[in-house]
Amino acid sequence: MEHYRINLDGYQSDGVKEVNVKRNYTDLFPSLNIAYSLAEQHQLRFAFGRSLNRAEFREIVPYVYYDFGMEADISGNPEIKNAYINNMDIRYEFYPSPAETISLGFFYKHFDDPIEQTFNETGSGLQYTYSNAESARSYGLELDIKKNLGFIGMENLSLVFNGAWIHSKVDFGEDAFERNRPMYGQSPYMVNTGLFYQHDHTGISASVLYNRIGKRIETVGIPKQNPNDDIPDIYEMPRNSLDLSFTKKVGKYIEIKAGIKDLLNSKIAYKQFLELTDSDGCKREVEQLIRSYRPGVKINLGITAKF
Repeated sequence: MEHYRINLDGYQSDGVKEVNVKRNYTDLFPSLNIAYSLAEQHQLRFAFGRSLNRAEFREIVPYVYYDFGMEADISGNPEIKNAYINNMDIRYEFYPSPAETISLGFFYKHFDDPIEQTFNETGSGLQYTYSNAESARSYGLELDIKKNLGFIGMENLSLVFNGAWIHSKVDFGEDAFERNRPMYGQSPYMVNTGLFYQHDHTGISASVLYNRIGKRIETVGIPKQNPNDDIPDIYEMPRNSLDLSFTKKVGKYIEIKAGIKDLLNSKIAYKQFLELTDSDGCKREVEQLIRSYRPGVKINLGITAKF
């Protein structure tokens, strides 16, 4: 059980109209975890739990602030509600050795009042705000592998892999103009994998990590009665990320660390896609680049001394 309270007393930007936001919540979060051993190295797990996505302070205050990364104003919404999630997970686990794991799981999540970043139509230019969808659900498969490569003669090398396929859908009211779309911030797939090298005798460890996510909604658009007039969703496009790290112990007290983050320096891009219907009934998709940039490559080198 959790009790949560927040009080905000202030004024609108005009300094005259008062702002009072008072929230009091008492919530129960039941959970259940069951493990069933099929054999010494094989196990089935079932888990259920209720969780909460609480609205952040900046999401509920009725103030406008400028976000330099998005190059737009963002306004809070005092009417926003907390989102509640029911989570279910069924997983098969195989342990080839104490340090190795292979697991495959199915998960399902149901969201009540999920919080989303949306467009806010104002006469002063581009602005975003936060709002609740009615409900949403997602389900998918997840594969986890942690395997030593000694079976191919590489005892000091290990493979780690995590991949997921996710289907998500937001539910709307009967009279809403919204059309079927995935959840805000939810990728249809993601891949995290890496190779880890560990040699205790020489004190050397190193890793190569790769990450990729699928196209996901960064800002929810505004649908209109005529689909040609829609303000389309903004999508963060897929990109590849590669990180390298190296550590060397020198004696008992000195450790040298080096790393390169985002070696590929792939472009981060945000796009809108709108399906238009011409006067002759033909359909075509229009693609618009909203913004893009390269985050840069980060290189670090450090020496640590422990006494």
